[in-house]
Amino acid sequence: MSDDHGYSSWHGFLKRFKLKANYHACTWCGIRAEHWSYDWSRPDIERRDPRGRVYAEDTGAYQPMCARCHRTFDAAYRRLGREALAGAIPQLAVTARARISDERRAWAAEDIADSRKDWFAYEGDNDPGVRVSGMPSKCAACATHDLLVSAYANE
Repeated sequence: MSDDHGYSSWHGFLKRFKLKANYHACTWCGIRAEHWSYDWSRPDIERRDPRGRVYAEDTGAYQPMCARCHRTFDAAYRRLGREALAGAIPQLAVTARARISDERRAWAAEDIADSRKDWFAYEGDNDPGVRVSGMPSKCAACATHDLLVSAYANE
């Protein structure tokens, strides 16, 4: 993907590959996620778009997060830096989880499961590429992306 449109294009690809973040629970607190958050773990493949936004073309380097946890995570990165961030994540996640009741998490999990079920039912009716398991089949673009990531990793 070109750096001219990289950040937006990559996030669009991420939504198609992993579904929109709101079809997942927040990694930290467990409520419905709103964003795909870069985990700052891959400095070797990080890129910047012309506006200075950082992204990495690796689907494994993103986690679903609610807006509050995403802001907290990115603020911790800016405050602590990459090296110290890894050590701070467990406590940040515990704090985020503690502010959400078990009842709210259970409700969110049920709501997310219903949303995913509806999405897969719709896509299964309209997309011949959806397998019986309900998970989307790997598209040609995804397969090409995986090959490119693998090739760059082996250089």
